[in-house]
Amino acid sequence: MDQLQARGLTWKAYMESLPEPGSLAVRWPIAEAPVAGVPNQLYAAKHNGFMNFLRVQQDPARAAKIVDFKVLDRDIESGQLPNYAHIVPNQCDDMHGRDSGADVPTDCRKGDPRSLITRGDRVIGALVQRIMASRLWDAADNTAIVITFDENDKDERRGPDQGCCDNDPRSVSNAGGGHIPTIVITNHGPHSVVDATPYNHYSLLRTTEAAFGVSEYVGHAADESAGVVAMVPLFAVSR
Repeated sequence: MDQLQARGLTWKAYMESLPEPGSLAVRWPIAEAPVAGVPNQLYAAKHNGFMNFLRVQQDPARAAKIVDFKVLDRDIESGQLPNYAHIVPNQCDDMHGRDSGADVPTDCRKGDPRSLITRGDRVIGALVQRIMASRLWDAADNTAIVITFDENDKDERRGPDQGCCDNDPRSVSNAGGGHIPTIVITNHGPHSVVDATPYNHYSLLRTTEAAFGVSEYVGHAADESAGVVAMVPLFAVSR
């Protein structure tokens, strides 16, 4: 985010079910402060990586940059999305699921993964369609939607943790999140591209930096010798 701001570029984090703009809540709602009709922990700060940084926590403009889906709806409708938009559904809509507490919809329960996945597919599909129907998508500027996960389901791996790009399965801090799907949709360029290159989340960070003209890659995004490379084939632009 500092890299974007240094180049005069804008960003927002859209967090579904965030209790209020810029909220520092760890979870919402919680058992000690329930909300009628709303499952506990629908919002979880563990999915809001921006809050890991003290500079963000103390930013007086935080409320304008970390917002809920009501603001996302308005920004899509007006075509005023920032240069970089980070969108995270709540725990019912991101296939994470909830099992404890009252008011959990039947298709949000971890015990029913088929319904949970169907719900998540429906939510992300509707969101992608709305973005692609917006004036932003028809503009001359290059725009891309990236759909990815943080990790796969450990119960589905049926084996040890997995990873690529110099991953060390013996390391507790570097075990990898397994094989996850990542889909890239661009408003200009070739379609139906499938890339077998082994990428990880550092590759996506490197790709995002490169897309905005940043060449001083952050942390492990710079580890090209370990196999971290930009996802160029998936973002190709027709000339």
